[in-house]
Amino acid sequence: MDFAVISENMSGNQVKMLLSNLMKEVTAGLTEDKSFSDISKGSKYRKQAFSYDAQVGLDVSVNPIPSRIIVEISAFANPFPYEKRMIEPFVTTYLRKRNMEDVVTQYHLEPFELNVLSLRQTLCEKTVSLIRFSISEDPLASLSSKIRHFYDLNALLTIKELEEYVCSEEFVSDVETLVKHDQEAFDEPAGWKDLKDLNQSPLVMDFDKLWDSLAPKYEENLSAIAYREIPSSKTIKASFLKILKSLRGIDLTKE
Repeated sequence: MDFAVISENMSGNQVKMLLSNLMKEVTAGLTEDKSFSDISKGSKYRKQAFSYDAQVGLDVSVNPIPSRIIVEISAFANPFPYEKRMIEPFVTTYLRKRNMEDVVTQYHLEPFELNVLSLRQTLCEKTVSLIRFSISEDPLASLSSKIRHFYDLNALLTIKELEEYVCSEEFVSDVETLVKHDQEAFDEPAGWKDLKDLNQSPLVMDFDKLWDSLAPKYEENLSAIAYREIPSSKTIKASFLKILKSLRGIDLTKE
């Protein structure tokens, strides 16, 4: 679960308290997984894992997904633009297909309205995240930890409006704005704040070579958790090359 908090006009202490209270509220009834190492309880970013009672076997050869929910709450993000969407839980859809509306009502599982980040912004954020992680000392390891972003970007580009968007000047402008925002928000990795040319990013500069090493990791990682055949690594590469074509024209030095 990934939450972006709108923290305009809030003090640092107010943001910290908001993140802490929100984490407690959304994880009520769950037990924190103390074995989870990638934990963060910062003033603008919290990340914790919580376990639940699994109803399937825990044999990793059968079920490679740990029985835990990872919750991230960030005040670093730029959660605009967003749009209101009606969200229906998967279990609600399941129950309704079986004409079990009474159970939906009994357990308060009705659809609810939520502010959801626009798909354009999601596309930009995942793209910029990959660029930033590629600046790290070990680009391959860092990008491997974000391998699902490539899958998500490919899925987004199956939407015609977004496929056209990545070829537009608007996309170039939006990515440029987001890069500058994230350069102010994030200190790491070293060299990120000083990046003036996206072509200096290993992801942009040497994508073909990086993808040769990332492709097996993509296939292994995604296949382990997918319920149907995943897009081929060639398809994923072709989608990202469309994005790269636009990224190469971005100049971070202009005001």
